[in-house]
Amino acid sequence: MIRKYKVTPFNSIFTVYRLLFGVIDKANVSLKDKQSGYSVLKHATEQGWDMAVNGPMFSNGKKGVDPYYYWNLADLIVKGKLNRGGNYSDKGIAFGNPFEGISAYQSTTSNSNGKPVDFIGGAPTLILDGKINMDMKGLTSSFANQLTPRTAIGIDKANVFILVTKGNKATLKMVAEELLKQGCTTAINLDGGGSTAIVADLNYTQGRNVPSAFGIKLKSDARPSKNWIQDAGHGGSDPGAISNGNVEKDYNFEAALYVNGRLKKHGIDSTCTRTEDITLSNTERTNIVKQYKNCISHHFNAGGGSGTETIHSIHSTPDFANTVIDELRNANYPVRPKPVFSKKTSQSKDWYYMHRDTGNCKTTIIEYEFVDGPQTSKIKDSMYRQEMYECTVKAICRYEGVTYKPLRPQEATEKEPGKLYRVQVGAFANKENAEKLKDELKSKGYAAFVKSE
Repeated sequence: MIRKYKVTPFNSIFTVYRLLFGVIDKANVSLKDKQSGYSVLKHATEQGWDMAVNGPMFSNGKKGVDPYYYWNLADLIVKGKLNRGGNYSDKGIAFGNPFEGISAYQSTTSNSNGKPVDFIGGAPTLILDGKINMDMKGLTSSFANQLTPRTAIGIDKANVFILVTKGNKATLKMVAEELLKQGCTTAINLDGGGSTAIVADLNYTQGRNVPSAFGIKLKSDARPSKNWIQDAGHGGSDPGAISNGNVEKDYNFEAALYVNGRLKKHGIDSTCTRTEDITLSNTERTNIVKQYKNCISHHFNAGGGSGTETIHSIHSTPDFANTVIDELRNANYPVRPKPVFSKKTSQSKDWYYMHRDTGNCKTTIIEYEFVDGPQTSKIKDSMYRQEMYECTVKAICRYEGVTYKPLRPQEATEKEPGKLYRVQVGAFANKENAEKLKDELKSKGYAAFVKSE
């Protein structure tokens, strides 16, 4: 499987993935020349990759006089298949000579077996022969010393290492030191900055669209089980419904991260379609989801109604959708008059693309509440929302046959993505005093309510 190692130097800015050569089925480059519109995810889905990063550095140098040093993964990649023979070196990464500034392509150069190789370029080198060796020819010192998102790749005798900083920032020296610490004997820098992006276990963090990407397809027995995926509806340039200070995309994102984190606490395999506030096209979203067995697409409703509803495919049974509603009723949350339903087009296809275009994945859409309905003030309270999401967690546990573990009081202090933190201001034996404090807090702009315990 993909083994991800989070490391702690430099303020925990790096995520390093280590993949054994033995688990790699294919590794290659997707090149769209100078075309725009290709995210790393789009490259990955077209190629069927399990893991991908943004492609190499580009320059405007002419053929034969390119000022940058480029490298290729000749030992790893031959026509998309793992190759340990190599044509330039025995280290797995060797010099290449890209033309017209294009640094990833199907080369006319052959390896020792007479087969062409896929090139991937990078500048500068970071590590050679187990030592930091940054050849800065053609590069400025400001480029090396700038704090910016970075992507890099390295190897040792048995592994490929992929490093990303995602939204965090690092200098090239920091990247080189981290890869050396991980055990790399050879490493190169890939295109960073706004291009930095990664697809891993089909989690996607998005940089700008890029014409090239490097990807790896794992052997079937090394792939994750891909059981549950939490889809945070809308996102990025698509805010969803907005009313009275309630922004749907923010609540959707919160719900997906919260449920995902709680499922992991129960030992249930789960991931998210996005872990940042990014824009996903319908195709990008469904291409991720259809790799999984079960999906919840988290949403909040609009249109002035009240209560939660769950929507299932016309080709699926409503059992799980009913379980979610049962848990919400048990927790005294309002539900719609018809809280469980499916909908089809005039051509007898699923109405919603999240059902229609996600293959065999069992997708359930949850519309938690109306941002513009009678509960519009209540849903501003994080605890009100969290307890709704907790009902979804309970429903999944029932569906999976896993014993539900209630939240412990001390978990309110744990730093976990998607977890919400409750601030209790006071507790009173006299309800009148509690109401007085609640009104005072509301007058100052805080969401507050009185709960009997």
